[in-house]
Formats: sequence, C-alpha cells, structure tokens
Amino acid sequence: MIAPTHIAFACAIGQLAGANPYNLKLLALGALLPDVDHPQSTAGRFLFFLSIPLNKKFGHRTIIHGFFLWGLVTLAGFLWEPLFIVGAGALSHCILDAWNLGGVQALEPFSEKVCVLFNRQWRIGAGSKAEMIILLLFMGLFWIGNLVSTMGGIRAVVGETLGAYDIAYERYLREGLKKCHMEGEIRTIGGDIIQGKWLIIGKEKNDGLAIKHNDKILHIPSDGHFLDAKLRVNEEKKWKTATVRGFAETKRFVYMQNKDGIWITRNIGQMVYGEIIGDEIEIEMWKAGTSVATSPKAVNKEKKEKKEGIRSYNAFNQSFSKAKKIMLRQVYNDHLTTFYCGNPFTARKKVVPSDKYTPKRANARAKRIEWEHIVPAENFGRAFKEWREGDPDCVNNQGKAFKGRNCARKKAKAFRYMEADLYNLVPAIGEINGLRSNYRVGMIPGEKRQFGACDMEIENRTAEPAPEVRGNIARTYFYMNEAYPDKGIVGNSNRKLLEAWDKSDHVDQWECERARRIKKIQGNENFFVTRACG
Repeated sequence: MIAPTHIAFACAIGQLAGANPYNLKLLALGALLPDVDHPQSTAGRFLFFLSIPLNKKFGHRTIIHGFFLWGLVTLAGFLWEPLFIVGAGALSHCILDAWNLGGVQALEPFSEKVCVLFNRQWRIGAGSKAEMIILLLFMGLFWIGNLVSTMGGIRAVVGETLGAYDIAYERYLREGLKKCHMEGEIRTIGGDIIQGKWLIIGKEKNDGLAIKHNDKILHIPSDGHFLDAKLRVNEEKKWKTATVRGFAETKRFVYMQNKDGIWITRNIGQMVYGEIIGDEIEIEMWKAGTSVATSPKAVNKEKKEKKEGIRSYNAFNQSFSKAKKIMLRQVYNDHLTTFYCGNPFTARKKVVPSDKYTPKRANARAKRIEWEHIVPAENFGRAFKEWREGDPDCVNNQGKAFKGRNCARKKAKAFRYMEADLYNLVPAIGEINGLRSNYRVGMIPGEKRQFGACDMEIENRTAEPAPEVRGNIARTYFYMNEAYPDKGIVGNSNRKLLEAWDKSDHVDQWECERARRIKKIQGNENFFVTRACG
C-alpha cells in the first residue's frame, strides 16, 4: 500500500474512535513508520540514514513490519501515551499490508511465515486502481468518522439513537462551558410524563443534572428521571463562570451551586457564594475575605477592604469576659429578655419571676442569666489542638497538665476570638444554659415541657428550642460556619435541619436591630441576618 492509503486507514479508524487532532497526527506518523525499511518509501526517503541499512539487513516487510516490534511500542504507551498511539498507527500499517499481493512477515522474529488477509484473487497491488478505490473508501470513512466525532463519537451516536441518559450525560460532561439542552421525556416523581427541551444548568451529585423547567429548576434524579434523553449542544454560546470566596451580592441573574452541590437561582440583590454561572456575571463584594476568582477588579477591591479593616469575623475582642459585659450594656441594655424563654431579667442579671419560666430545680442558676454560646464552645473548640491534646505551657500551679477550654483559651488566639464573638452570644437562664451544655440542637418527639411555659426541651443530648427562635439559631450557625471555616460547625448532619429552621422562622425586627448593634461594635456583619433587614 502507498503512504496516503496507510494514513487514510489509520486516521479513519482514529476518527471513528474519537481521537483528537493531535492524536490523529500521531496515528499518521505511526502509519508511515514500518516503511522505514524501504529506501523509496515516504518514511525511507526522510529517514534514509536508517532506511538503507535496515533494508540491507532485513529487507522489506519483515521484522520492521512485525506485530512483535510494534506491539512492544504500543505496550510502552502505558508509560507514555503518545507511544501507544504511534504503535497503534504502525500496527494498522502492518495489517493493511497483509492485503497486498505479497503479504507481510508479520510474525517476525518468531516465524518467517507470510501473513495475508484474503485469497490471492482478493488481494491488491500497491498503487493499483483497486488501491485507489480503497483509498477513496478510507477517505469517505474518515469523513464519516469526522461527522461522528462532531456528534460526540460512536457512543454518542448510539446514545442519540437510543435516547440513553447516561450516554448523553457523559457527552455533556465533555462539552465544558458550552450551553447545552437535554431533549426528550421525563417521568417526574409524581408519575407524570413531560416532554420538552430543557436548558442544562450544571451537574449535581449521583450523576445528576439541574435543568431549567419553566421558571424553576428540576433536579435529576431527585425530581424525576429521563425516559429518553438527547443532548443538544450550542457551539456558539458559553456560560460565564466565577468562584466567590466568602459572600457577595449579585447584580445579575445567576445560578449558584450551594454547599450541598445543588444548583439554585439567585436574583439581583441576593447573596452568592461558591460556584456561580450565568449569561453575564457582575458581583459586588460584601466584605474582606470575599473575592471572585475570575475578576481582577474584585481582587483589587478585596485588598482595599482588607486595608480599610472590613472583616468577615471577629477581630475586635478576644476576651469572653469583656464580650459578656458588652452584650449586657450595649446590645441588650434595653431588651432585657432571655433568648429561649422570653423571660425578663434585670440589669444585674437577675431573672424576674414570671409565668414564662418555671425552674426544673430551685437553685442559684435558675435565678440568674448567663451568656450562652448558641454554637457551643466545645463544638468548635475541639477543632483546636490545644483543646484536644493540650500544650506544654498548659500546666497548673501543681505542675499538672490540663487541656480543654482553659488550654485553648490560654494558647489559641483564634479560639479566643471565636469564644468572644458577639453574634454567638445570647442571654439564657443559667439553669437552661447548664442543662443544654454542649448538646446539639435538633427535634425531640413529643412536647415534654421541663420548664413550665418555656418551650425548651432537653433530652438525649439534644436541645429543641421554641419555633420562634429556631431561625435565629440557624442563622447563627451559618454565620459561625462562614466566619470560621473548617471548624465543623455546619455539616451534612445538621445542614438540612438548619436550612429548614431558617425558612420557617424569619428574621424579625429585634434580630435585625441586634445584628446592627453588634456590627457597629464588632465591625463585621452577619449577612445571613442583614440580607433580610430593610
């Protein structure tokens, strides 16, 4: 066979297999190399310094055309991929030459037997009219392969024919930022079958997709599954993307992937964070530590905010004792009401007897208020090594080592700032504060009241607060989790509960005022509250 036929055959097979342009060039190179043992061939003329001695030593279509030699090259491709492709191209040459009248000694060096593909009457001579016809057929096959490649490869063509969702999904993942639609039929969770063409917003967990259906988002497979799916790719339109670190406000309609990997809509003026996509992206930064990875302007604004001292966390005070005084004198000075029970108390922290709270036990802590951490100090404290393991400097007067809260307070500056964060402090009756301890918040079956009219239940290391403060708690957890990341404050075990509480108990006037006062004192903002305030 002549060089064009070998190239056409190798590239046609490569195109059908979905090879990219670079790999097609390697296949073409491999398809020429076996003829290096012939001085008059394309490869032989170029590599004459190898071709002449090889031809004298081995002749033409012997060991240099052998499966063993090029099989070794192909196997070496597992160490370096280009060798695999070159070897595959060379093997295609050896197979095609077995169609020649003289065949090839493809089993060299183990056998001198000549290998042929067909009986002599079906074999063709090199450069003959028959080969020209074969060349045209291979060129047509290459064209078909190119057409199949533009459709995503053979697997994609099969998927298009069968309407297979998994094949369409795999092709979608290869299309990058191109805007894609999924056309077909969906059976919803309710059993309805809908037909249409849906814009794909992005991938989700469990091989899922978020698609736009009318004015809402359908999540596949949680909201339904495709009975028939065919991918439609817009080669001209692409999504704009950005990664927001921290909090920002969007000035355009965008889609945002939340922390659970679920895509949601974000309208103008709403908070965004993490991965966002849209036709256009315009972000206004909320505070330092917030940046949009694709925007140099945003990065410069972040630097300016840091210089001006705007923060997303407490860097104002690291004394818990001082924080409690500030809360009493500057935040709750005209709102002397306990958080969990709504019971009044005095400026001297004495609980005023009322029908809103009945002590479980008549002790001193039931008569005073204490400043409780909504997110218990132990919950984030255990993220600090000093809390878990102690420190060489954590030794008392008797020479005994200690760890826990006292060691973290002594040696971990970051812990002190977290412990003293005003957003996480609320006034609670001492008895309730003590019984709640470091327990998680959650739901407890039944309505067993332990404190009279006070709707606060504590059982099985779980605390269930009244419905009217559950949103406040959720928004505090979210704030602490964002202000102090990687401390395990919000995770898979409590995120859905907190999100439900946030939706069911909306921000009220006092929560807005409290956040405004703390921002003025501490210098940072709890956006989870202020976004709902006028």
